[in-house]
Amino acid sequence: MITLDEFENFLHTDLVYEQKIISVIDDQSRQIFLDGIGELYKHTGSTIKLEQMEKYSQSTFQKCQNLRKKYSHNGPVTCHAFLAFKGSKSFGLHIDPDDVIIECIFGSKTLFVNDVKNVLKSGDCIYIPANTPHEIINEDKSLILSFGLEKFYVEKINHGLNVLFEDDGNL
Repeated sequence: MITLDEFENFLHTDLVYEQKIISVIDDQSRQIFLDGIGELYKHTGSTIKLEQMEKYSQSTFQKCQNLRKKYSHNGPVTCHAFLAFKGSKSFGLHIDPDDVIIECIFGSKTLFVNDVKNVLKSGDCIYIPANTPHEIINEDKSLILSFGLEKFYVEKINHGLNVLFEDDGNL
């Protein structure tokens, strides 16, 4: 699995900026994509997000494949890495349309899943089913990997339409 040092070194490569896979989460929990390393230093202390880690790390790609088999998932498995600092923001309370597995690589991370507090330490994982309310609090520096058991877009669209029809019976 990717280490903290490897992740931090990856942040200093042109590739992450050229591919538009790096962003920060600002004080209002908004995601801001970065165009160059200079912008990273303007956001010192913000949570850093790298998308598509399965494409850039063989061990992460293999972990995605293993999760796909473990959960008998018939679709892509993606991975986003988050480097958070003590007190930095993450996305507020939200849901994801896909099942998510969070693995703590370094440090510790506090998650509230359905209002239940979970503290992950290095090596710990938690499974969060699709459409489950969850929030992350950064009480310490940490590096986590967020694996998404992605549905295909048609499934996501159909689910959204079903929710609309269930809410009021028509569009």
